[in-house]
Amino acid sequence: MSQVSCGCSSNPQGVVSVADCLTVMGAEDVVNKAFTFELSTRDSTMYFIADRKKEKEDWINSIGRSIIQHSCFVIDSKVVDCDSRSW
Repeated sequence: MSQVSCGCSSNPQGVVSVADCLTVMGAEDVVNKAFTFELSTRDSTMYFIADRKKEKEDWINSIGRSIIQHSCFVIDSKVVDCDSRSW
Protein backbone atom coordinates (compact mmCIF):
# COMPACT_ATOMS: atom_id res chain seq x y z
CA MET A 1 0.00 0.00 0.00
CA SER A 2 1.27 3.48 -0.80
CA GLN A 3 0.42 6.92 0.47
CA VAL A 4 -0.46 9.16 -2.48
CA SER A 5 0.91 12.42 -1.10
CA CYS A 6 4.39 10.98 -0.67
CA GLY A 7 4.89 10.10 -4.34
CA CYS A 8 3.59 6.52 -4.03
CA SER A 9 6.44 5.46 -1.78
CA SER A 10 5.98 2.17 0.04
CA ASN A 11 8.34 3.31 2.80
CA PRO A 12 6.68 4.23 6.11
CA GLN A 13 6.05 7.97 6.35
CA GLY A 14 4.74 8.22 9.90
CA VAL A 15 2.08 7.02 12.29
CA VAL A 16 -1.58 7.98 12.63
CA SER A 17 -3.21 7.27 15.96
CA VAL A 18 -6.54 5.47 15.63
CA ALA A 19 -7.84 7.77 18.36
CA ASP A 20 -7.37 10.70 15.95
CA CYS A 21 -9.18 9.05 13.02
CA LEU A 22 -12.69 10.16 12.14
CA THR A 23 -13.49 8.33 8.88
CA VAL A 24 -12.07 5.89 6.37
CA MET A 25 -13.63 5.34 2.93
CA GLY A 26 -12.93 4.62 -0.71
CA ALA A 27 -11.55 7.58 -2.67
CA GLU A 28 -11.13 6.47 -6.30
CA ASP A 29 -13.34 9.38 -7.42
CA VAL A 30 -11.21 11.92 -5.57
CA VAL A 31 -7.77 10.72 -6.66
CA ASN A 32 -8.73 9.05 -9.98
CA LYS A 33 -6.70 5.94 -9.16
CA ALA A 34 -7.92 2.41 -8.57
CA PHE A 35 -7.86 0.94 -5.06
CA THR A 36 -7.53 4.35 -3.34
CA PHE A 37 -8.96 5.13 0.08
CA GLU A 38 -8.89 8.12 2.40
CA LEU A 39 -8.31 8.37 6.11
CA SER A 40 -9.55 11.58 7.74
CA THR A 41 -8.63 13.15 11.05
CA ARG A 42 -9.81 16.47 12.45
CA ASP A 43 -6.74 18.18 10.95
CA SER A 44 -6.07 16.36 7.68
CA THR A 45 -7.13 13.83 5.07
CA MET A 46 -4.60 11.29 3.83
CA TYR A 47 -4.95 9.21 0.67
CA PHE A 48 -3.56 5.71 0.23
CA ILE A 49 -3.39 3.31 -2.72
CA ALA A 50 -3.61 -0.43 -2.15
CA ASP A 51 -2.25 -2.95 -4.65
CA ARG A 52 -5.57 -4.78 -5.10
CA LYS A 53 -9.28 -4.23 -4.46
CA LYS A 54 -9.33 -6.86 -1.69
CA GLU A 55 -6.39 -5.20 0.05
CA LYS A 56 -8.19 -1.80 -0.09
CA GLU A 57 -11.36 -3.35 1.35
CA ASP A 58 -9.36 -5.11 4.08
CA TRP A 59 -7.66 -1.83 5.09
CA ILE A 60 -10.97 0.07 5.14
CA ASN A 61 -12.67 -2.67 7.19
CA SER A 62 -9.79 -3.02 9.64
CA ILE A 63 -9.31 0.71 10.18
CA GLY A 64 -13.07 1.25 10.40
CA ARG A 65 -13.40 -1.41 13.11
CA SER A 66 -10.49 0.13 15.00
CA ILE A 67 -12.07 3.59 14.86
CA ILE A 68 -15.30 2.19 16.29
CA GLN A 69 -13.54 0.21 19.00
CA HIS A 70 -11.57 3.25 20.13
CA SER A 71 -14.46 5.68 20.11
CA CYS A 72 -16.62 6.52 23.09
CA PHE A 73 -20.36 6.30 23.54
CA VAL A 74 -22.43 8.66 25.61
CA ILE A 75 -25.05 6.60 27.40
CA ASP A 76 -27.31 8.06 30.08
CA SER A 77 -24.97 11.08 30.44
CA LYS A 78 -22.05 8.77 31.13
CA VAL A 79 -19.09 8.31 28.83
CA VAL A 80 -18.43 4.64 28.24
CA ASP A 81 -15.05 3.68 26.84
CA CYS A 82 -15.51 1.15 24.04
CA ASP A 83 -12.16 -0.48 24.91
CA SER A 84 -13.78 -1.87 28.05
CA ARG A 85 -16.34 -3.78 25.94
CA SER A 86 -15.63 -7.15 24.38
CA TRP A 87 -15.89 -7.26 20.58
